[in-house]
Amino acid sequence: MTADDRIRAAVDRWLAAAVADADRRGLLELRPLLEGLAQATITLRSADWNDAVPGGGPEEGGGREAGHAGGGKAEELRPERAR
Repeated sequence: MTADDRIRAAVDRWLAAAVADADRRGLLELRPLLEGLAQATITLRSADWNDAVPGGGPEEGGGREAGHAGGGKAEELRPERAR
């Protein structure tokens, strides 16, 4: 099974659970939104630019090196609260 197959399988499992939950709650109009989110997630997670990101995954400090604009850990990206 390829990485893309694993991504698609995981998103398909999530989508099935999310659609079932929305149906149980009577939120039938949510289905097209969930399907769109699932497709966008598959597209983004399968993009080849994910393969070449320095710094690895979240366990290694984030998807980008901290020295790059927009990179680093999420905590480093949060704006300071106004005092």
